[in-house]
Amino acid sequence: LIGMSRAFIYAGAPQVVVSLWKVDDATTSWLMTRFHQYVRGGARVSESLAHAQRDLLNQEVGTSQDVAGALANRSPEQSRTPYYWAPFVVIGSDK
Repeated sequence: LIGMSRAFIYAGAPQVVVSLWKVDDATTSWLMTRFHQYVRGGARVSESLAHAQRDLLNQEVGTSQDVAGALANRSPEQSRTPYYWAPFVVIGSDK
């Protein structure tokens, strides 16, 4: 968390979204798309990430074929493990 995150914060970025571990490509693509939809809709960054994570956790993926296909290959219990929905955190001020 300290390396690149600190560099971006010191350079003036108010917030940085970082992953804590290696992530699943299809799930991350969908999660970041949903996250940005919430941000563009006016939600704060931390709220947007939480909403996107809850949507994935509840398997509310809409028409995303990539994520729907990935979820189809996993049991519902597997999809609810933090590996898929919790690798990202927000660092910085969310005013």
